[in-house]
Amino acid sequence: MILRTLSLTLLSTLLAAFSGCASDNPGITPSTARFYFPTGLALDPTPTRHLLYVSNSNADLRYNGGTLMLLDLSKLPTDLDKVSDAVQAGTLDCQPDRIDPSRWECEERPFIRANTTLRIGDFPGEVRTSADGTRVFVAARGRTEVVWADVVPSGDSARLQCNDSPEPTCSPDADNCAVVDCDLDHVINYSPLLEDTLPSEPFGIRYHALQAVHIDTDGRRRTCTDGVSTVPCDCGSTPECDETLTVGCCEPRPDVDHVYLAHLSGGEVSLLLSSDAGVELVHYQGGFFNSRGGIRGGFAIAPSVPGDARSPIFVSSRVDSALASFVVEAERIVRVRRVGLGALSPGDDVRGIAFGPGGNVIYAIDRAPSTLVAVKLRDDDGQPINEPLWTTEVCAEPSILKLAKDPEDAQTMLAYVVCFADKVIFVIDTETGAVRGRILTGDGPNGFEIDAANKRAFVANFAEQTVGVIDLDPTHASYRRMVLRIGKVELVE
Repeated sequence: MILRTLSLTLLSTLLAAFSGCASDNPGITPSTARFYFPTGLALDPTPTRHLLYVSNSNADLRYNGGTLMLLDLSKLPTDLDKVSDAVQAGTLDCQPDRIDPSRWECEERPFIRANTTLRIGDFPGEVRTSADGTRVFVAARGRTEVVWADVVPSGDSARLQCNDSPEPTCSPDADNCAVVDCDLDHVINYSPLLEDTLPSEPFGIRYHALQAVHIDTDGRRRTCTDGVSTVPCDCGSTPECDETLTVGCCEPRPDVDHVYLAHLSGGEVSLLLSSDAGVELVHYQGGFFNSRGGIRGGFAIAPSVPGDARSPIFVSSRVDSALASFVVEAERIVRVRRVGLGALSPGDDVRGIAFGPGGNVIYAIDRAPSTLVAVKLRDDDGQPINEPLWTTEVCAEPSILKLAKDPEDAQTMLAYVVCFADKVIFVIDTETGAVRGRILTGDGPNGFEIDAANKRAFVANFAEQTVGVIDLDPTHASYRRMVLRIGKVELVE
């Protein structure tokens, strides 16, 4: 017996170069209770539910589709120091890890609610939820589609609903249930409004929960989710803006939220509206990036002011050294400013991006060379600038970037940079660029989610087909360590 071995180099190539031509692939129906090259993760934002969504990419096309599944995290001890006690008590099915005995290796089946696993197109990537946890979204490149599902309460947990079928009779604890296929209302690949199809290779996806926007007398736009303001999430006592009142006023919250897609081949950005009536594709726009061999490489999307679609929303490209941005006006994408990163990092392969609180500073991963860069885009008065702050060398093949407060100091923001080739996550102080730590992962880390409330994080180990659990409690000896794997590294003859 040997470990399942597609080399990391080959797996990296597969992950980076999934073709959009794989569609309706004949083959075996995918398991509803096993990981299969997991790529994307998303935590359910509902505080009373402890759920993690996982997309499985079907990277080698063994099955006739990828999957989106739901993991029940209540099976884990809230305190990761208690894993050993749970194993000894028989409430957690784990063994010492075969690769690193200081970790645990746990069967994935007890965590997966198999009766709610969805079959989707090949090569799904990022997973996103609505802010209220009632919907989940995933883009699948193999069939050029976005699949969305309602998250429906089910007992003390939830299930995914993307057709008119009643609640499944199969037990969520069964070894394998019938896979669920979504109806056409939950698969977005065409717009009757545009009379056109979704652009090819939808990749980066961002759910943008819109809020009321308070406009100060100096023109600065603020929302209740921008990370620094104390304005209410509605207009409150602030007068509404109109033709005669454009500052010192409030734009009410719209009755829709936005879903943005970055397209990997053509570099377009698509706009979907999510409302009580459902989800629809209403516009897409190209021309954001320079071309390299016909590929424009749209990758990640980040709003500068969360909750406000009229403040610039930035998008990165893996074939361009600049960040592009757009705003949404009258449900149309309008290109605005481009920001070059050449002063800090001369490469032309920009991946993950994220804004610090307030939207003045953007952090961006560049792969050529492997660096994290910080650029101040607005001064303290809100005026556009392009001031390089710092650059820090990071690990090989970085892609995913997440920001979170330092669990040891709530005044400090940390950047977590996930590196596929080096099997490591760099932890960086966003104020100084100093490397604060390194977290070893499993093979081919890709999707990454931080559960700050429970002082833990999760990483999709694509190459070994597991989900790692990372301890972020600074009082533990295992702080910043992957303490267990959900799923076992697959063995083959």
